Amino acid sequence: MNDPVFFSSHVSPVHWTFHLSTGQVNAGPCLARWHGVPALPDLLKDWTAILGEAGQDRLLHFLHHGLTGAQQDVLPQGENTSLLRHQVVDRTQEGQVTVQSWKVQPSPEVPSVQAAQLELASFTTEIGFWSIDGRTGICMVDQAARALLGMAPDAPVLSLQGVLDIGGRADQQDLWAVFLQQLMYGHPPFDGLMESDLQVEGPEGQVRQLHIKARVLGMTPPESQQVVGVVYQVGASHRVERTSPLEKDVLTGLPNRRYFLERLRQHLHLHQQTGLNCAVLLLDLDRFKDFNARHGTAAGDQVLCEVASSLQDSLRSTDVLARLGGDSFAILLTGLRDIHTVSVIAERILENLPSWQTPGQKAFSIQGTIGTALYPQHSDEAHHLLACAEDALTAAKRHARGQHVFFEPGQQQDLLEQQFLQHQLAQAVQENLLEVYYQPILDAQTGVIRKAEALLRWKHPNRGFISPAVFIPLAEESGLIHPMGRWVCETVMQQLKTWDAQGLPEVAVSINLSARQFVQPGTIQNLLEQLERHNLDASRIIVEITESVFMQDHGVVEEQLSLLEEAGVKIALDDFGTGYSSLSYLTRFNPHYIKIDRSFVQQLDSQNTSTIMEAIISMGHHLNKEVVAEGVETPGQQEWLQSRNCQYLQGYLFSRPIPAEAFADLLKDPPDG
Repeated sequence: MNDPVFFSSHVSPVHWTFHLSTGQVNAGPCLARWHGVPALPDLLKDWTAILGEAGQDRLLHFLHHGLTGAQQDVLPQGENTSLLRHQVVDRTQEGQVTVQSWKVQPSPEVPSVQAAQLELASFTTEIGFWSIDGRTGICMVDQAARALLGMAPDAPVLSLQGVLDIGGRADQQDLWAVFLQQLMYGHPPFDGLMESDLQVEGPEGQVRQLHIKARVLGMTPPESQQVVGVVYQVGASHRVERTSPLEKDVLTGLPNRRYFLERLRQHLHLHQQTGLNCAVLLLDLDRFKDFNARHGTAAGDQVLCEVASSLQDSLRSTDVLARLGGDSFAILLTGLRDIHTVSVIAERILENLPSWQTPGQKAFSIQGTIGTALYPQHSDEAHHLLACAEDALTAAKRHARGQHVFFEPGQQQDLLEQQFLQHQLAQAVQENLLEVYYQPILDAQTGVIRKAEALLRWKHPNRGFISPAVFIPLAEESGLIHPMGRWVCETVMQQLKTWDAQGLPEVAVSINLSARQFVQPGTIQNLLEQLERHNLDASRIIVEITESVFMQDHGVVEEQLSLLEEAGVKIALDDFGTGYSSLSYLTRFNPHYIKIDRSFVQQLDSQNTSTIMEAIISMGHHLNKEVVAEGVETPGQQEWLQSRNCQYLQGYLFSRPIPAEAFADLLKDPPDG
């Protein structure tokens, strides 16, 4: 029997520091000698000659992303150098990383009687033994384990990470990193076994199925602890192609939902013992279904792959990333010591989402929303923790798109109520229980009703009228907004024909289209077909949009606007003055009407607001736009607007939104101007 070969350190570790933002290294002469140079450069970026480009990149990634307690082995390129092992000892909020390093060299040890007995037992039973010392972090592997892993007797072991690499389980490094943090922080020993399956390919192509197990022995402090482990073969070797134990998403190559849940369960079990926290983040891409419908699934698949790559760049090496399906991605942040880290990573993810270049070389920004649940605050069970993150994501998509939201217990009840209301809304659409109301728009100088705004109303059988601010977002989220929009257009056009048949004064009606409706393929074409079918002049319909439309794909928006322009349908820009780029939109997209938001009208008694209003009206005149003031409620507001030559007025002073029959009565007997 050969003497056992262990990996040991013959000198005490040395400590050095690295600053994340500056790349500055502060190290002594001992570390330089170990690297085979008289002195180390002050900046890590200048270590290429010492480590090689690949080695330098690997060390840099380790220093930026390695958890406290994580280890990495590095072999300098110079002569008479030894394998070095680095371990992250501390990280500060200011970005300073403290590292301890030591030389790792194979050396024959004189075995004790107990060690010799273990060695003999391992060869007899084909069970290999390995361990990690809590004081030095050194990984020791016996000869039987080396034989099972297909390693040469004197080959260096690149830490536990190297063992996982040999066995095709590099994907589980994050899980073992959390397990090994017990050694760094002196947590009570993990009450159970840490396990992984390995696949090792032999020289003739046969695949050996192995299993490794480990547990932490000893109590605090960490220098009195150690990890002890075994590795053994499971079943006979087979001449088969090496397979990956990962369950992957075919498109992105990321783990899938089933794999993510299994890893989540493993991490929760570990975190219960270590006292560390973890977090589940769910990312959905905003309006991705609309993107797919517009640009095709091939473009959508390309975006998903680019997002997957972006997420991998934004995460730490110890985090777990998976694609759950569609445009949904799951992220498991492990080994957390504070909640601030979660927010920082979530914000980085949203900031780093890629943009997509259209065939016309126009950039389309990809945006996303994140919902987060925390262990142990929100749940200690994998499925429930994931469900909490899903609830947080749903709440965020309703109220805070493009942002990161933590789970709150009240969200579950709110979501149940919203889901029930959404179901009832679907029934109302199917059973034709919605109604269109009309609010008159008057000529400011004559008081004659020239136009009307069509407003959708839903009278719930038990709750009465439901605010559009409640049910319109539900319709947007569920996709009901599209059949609802077609129904509103059809109802308005039928009503116009009815009023014409009754001999009532001719009016134009504005119909609101949300950003999602406006860019949806087929929306504008359907509207134009309805106009033709009802034999209505295009001037009778005004499409009312908000500035949010112009934040969509500009190429799509311009195409839709061109269709309307060619057909003679006019555009009204609603809520003018409340967005960010109103002036640029006016010149680029050229709407026919400007509708001043009611918030300005309500504050006309303010000197600043009245000055802004005068500027908006004057600008509209100079740009040949017709100006409509919304929210007019007092005679004083009416007089002020009339004196500034605002062309049209709309508000409760003249009429609230009313049913079609009541609006017909107004046309027959208009109010005094």
